[in-house]
Amino acid sequence: MTTVRIIIMIMALGLGAVLPLIPLTVASVSAMENSDCLGCHGEEGFSATRDGHEVSLFVSEEGFAGSIHGVNGVGCTECHVDATDSHPDVLPDLQPVDCSGCHDEAAAALVGSVHASRDLTGGKGARCQECHGSHDILSKTDPKSRVYPLNIPDTCGSCHAHADIVGQAKAVNALYEQGQHGISTRKGMLGAAICTDCHGGHHVVAVSDSASPANPKNIVATCGKCHAGTVAVYKQSVHGMARGAGSELAPTCGDCHNPHATDRVDREEFLLNSMETCGGCHHEAMVTYRASYHGQITGLGFTRNAKCVNCHGAHAIQPSGNPASLTSVEKRLGTCQQCHTTAQKNFIGFSPHLDHSNKEKFPVESAIFGVMGALLINVFLLFSVHTLLWFIRAMFEKLKKEAPPHLGNPSGRYFLRFNFYQRITHFLIFTSFVTLSVTGLPLKFHDYAWAKMLAHLLGGFEVAGVLHRMMGAVTFGYFAMHLAYIAYLAISGRMRIRDILWGPRSIVPQPNDAVEIATNFKWFLGLGPRPKFGRFTYWEKFDYLAVFWGVAIIGLSGLVLWFPELTTRLLPGMVVNIAWIIHADEALLATGFIFLIHFYNTHLRVEKFPLDPVILTGRIDEEEMRHERPNEFALRRQDGSLREIQTTEAPLWMKNFSKAVGWTFVVIGFALLIAMMSAFFV
Repeated sequence: MTTVRIIIMIMALGLGAVLPLIPLTVASVSAMENSDCLGCHGEEGFSATRDGHEVSLFVSEEGFAGSIHGVNGVGCTECHVDATDSHPDVLPDLQPVDCSGCHDEAAAALVGSVHASRDLTGGKGARCQECHGSHDILSKTDPKSRVYPLNIPDTCGSCHAHADIVGQAKAVNALYEQGQHGISTRKGMLGAAICTDCHGGHHVVAVSDSASPANPKNIVATCGKCHAGTVAVYKQSVHGMARGAGSELAPTCGDCHNPHATDRVDREEFLLNSMETCGGCHHEAMVTYRASYHGQITGLGFTRNAKCVNCHGAHAIQPSGNPASLTSVEKRLGTCQQCHTTAQKNFIGFSPHLDHSNKEKFPVESAIFGVMGALLINVFLLFSVHTLLWFIRAMFEKLKKEAPPHLGNPSGRYFLRFNFYQRITHFLIFTSFVTLSVTGLPLKFHDYAWAKMLAHLLGGFEVAGVLHRMMGAVTFGYFAMHLAYIAYLAISGRMRIRDILWGPRSIVPQPNDAVEIATNFKWFLGLGPRPKFGRFTYWEKFDYLAVFWGVAIIGLSGLVLWFPELTTRLLPGMVVNIAWIIHADEALLATGFIFLIHFYNTHLRVEKFPLDPVILTGRIDEEEMRHERPNEFALRRQDGSLREIQTTEAPLWMKNFSKAVGWTFVVIGFALLIAMMSAFFV
């Protein structure tokens, strides 16, 4: 008992000593009212210096009162738990607010997110107040809240619009603003996808993390929250089933649609880029598509033609062997008829992915491609040697000052070399030919910047296509006109059929031309005199036959391409592929030959440089005729027809017109020649 009493007495004495101190302690840590804090922080301009920078400490009393905390009566010290009436004298810098006391679930989710772990916003990470605000926090249902759905892009953009904060790869706010989701959000559509729909709210993790809603493993389900019908179709497609089977190579929504700059699928930019998207996986198919007519005009920016999705579908793509596939035997004709409405069964024999290098799959097309390639190479090789030797010989004579006499001493006496019909015909020939070249070459070289620019200058491929077909019709027109003219000469008796097809005035090649070729090569090499030519030289006869060849080969193949549905009613679909090969290669041969070989023969050689206007004026000086066509001059003087073709000098307007037209087409021709050569050699 004595021991117990002693203990009780000691406790009583201790309690008596402590009780007087309790009021003092309570008084020193008494709870502060909001008005106590606002006495200082409610004054505008109230600030402090932090790390050498002035930081505002102002808190709007009205703003706080309207916040969700103010409305619910949350006091300052409930968030700033270390604030006492001795602040700021005893504790000038308060500790950061810890929201987890009330928002424990959100705080726990934030701890494991990239915002808590990444060095953002001055090394503190993206804290609660970066997204929700601080003293003016509003409910997420309030349209003025920073986390109201329509405001989320701006809230996230406070960091993700700045590469210096988050890095270039994650500065995606501008992309989102350009995309359809961002545009819809700006229009006030609450159903449009915002950042948190795809990345989550508090527990935002890297896309590479399998827990991220934007991870390839989860993106389909994420997009399906809004696009449920599309996702259901996708899951039944070859892509969706492969992804469902665990293939990480199969494309998901984000592979075909830019995750941030999601574009409308009916916009030209999306349509033009969609082929490159498909080509990212289907490399070989993209190569053959790009080489096709469909791919070439798409490369020039034309969107109203067959693209990958038009033939294969978009979300419901199936293998061609599946009857449900748009490219299956059962459905292929219907697919083609989306554009080629009158196509019949033979039409599906056309291959939109022609690979002429595949001899097993395309034996006929490969053989024809080989023949056309050999023709192109041999013609250019032969005439390039001819032109080069001629140029060297001509320059040698010029340096020796052995220029032809008519260049410095014209006689002033003129003869009519070409009549009005012949001049008009040639005008139609080179006008249509140059126009066909200008409108057709961009297809062949569609991958090059100059081709795209030229197509744009023409007003787009639609305009170019109309011009190309118009000039094709002109080509058939002057060809028919020429045949009619030959018939007129024969029927009227102005020329006998025999003279048209044979003899010194005929433009049809004859055995003597072979002799002239051999003699001319001897002259090139300095082994003999220059041959004496008549009315037409061997190279002019070659040009004449080339027109017949060109109209037949380029013209007929062009008709097949112009009317593929009509053609395939009678012929198999592979004819369209064959026509495409022939038309493209023969056109390349023709344009290269005219702008290089023919231009030299006509305008650039010493006797003609820089321009020969005879085809438009029709006149040739006597000295020029004596030098270039001595056999014709002698023959006409002998039979008395020389006086019949004697004429006056071309009037000034005709000379100026000839120069203007001639220089225009020569400049265009050489520009196209340089562009073509740059494509092959640069």
